[in-house]
Amino acid sequence: MHQGSDDVVLGEALGLNDAMDMAEKLGITSVIFQSDFQITVNAVKKKKSYVRKNWGVIANRCIRFILSNPNLQIASANREKNRVAHTLALWAEMEPNMDWHNSYPSCISYHIQNDMDLL
Repeated sequence: MHQGSDDVVLGEALGLNDAMDMAEKLGITSVIFQSDFQITVNAVKKKKSYVRKNWGVIANRCIRFILSNPNLQIASANREKNRVAHTLALWAEMEPNMDWHNSYPSCISYHIQNDMDLL
């Protein structure tokens, strides 16, 4: 969940937006953003800029960002094969608003290897 949001869809959209902000800030020009939350993925992939819900403005920003950066993509991830994200989400409840630029929390090391083996 994004800090200050109890709406799941809005939280997922804000999380995607934050990931895109970080990619832009770090100058990353080729990346696949993955999410196991189909509503957000579908809205951005299908360029549904008409979303009128509270998260629509965020989805529109994500759509514009991907359209203006052709080497960026969004894809769905199977929740069962996405334990890293799940573990980070649980960890983030205890340590909110953390950025990891050159390292990552040790709690995900095991899951990184397992998720890669499942690809």
